[in-house]
Amino acid sequence: PAEARQDPLQFDLTRSHLAIFGDAGMGKTSLIRTIITDLAASHRPDEVQFYILDMGGQSFRSFEALPHMGAIISADEENFSERLQRLLDHLQNVVEERQQLLSDADCSNLFEYNSRNPQRTLPAIVLCIDNFIALMENYDVLVEAMLMPLTRRSLSVGIALVLATNLHSHLPSRFLSMFGARIT
Repeated sequence: PAEARQDPLQFDLTRSHLAIFGDAGMGKTSLIRTIITDLAASHRPDEVQFYILDMGGQSFRSFEALPHMGAIISADEENFSERLQRLLDHLQNVVEERQQLLSDADCSNLFEYNSRNPQRTLPAIVLCIDNFIALMENYDVLVEAMLMPLTRRSLSVGIALVLATNLHSHLPSRFLSMFGARIT
């Protein structure tokens, strides 16, 4: 106890995606909410944007008025499937546009691009998925065909994923390998 200490928990979402694991009621959703609150408090809306897939049910509605918020999509919405598809299409388009922009500017990542082009900066994007197993169980084809390739290509263009689920086994192994930061 004399040498015990509490250090802040830090994640570098510019370098790796974050996977949060834990049993129900252990604070996974609270951690995602804390990450969103911290980033929104420390960055302007033109520096970071959030998209949230709330598979657990209405835990993020309090963020709707946040100017950083791109969309909050809850699993209990009538048009969830359509909104999910549109979000993944939108993010895929963002990845492709940014890859071309970075290539044209001879930059290796979004942060290098923004430092070289202060008048034309682009915001980082954080896609949060709460209760990932519900997404996997109901939309496995979409996860395999769109979300996994998006995750593979997104970090260099400034898009980070933060997802929460109960067990490591809820993520396909090749998808899990894309998450360099993991917390249980």
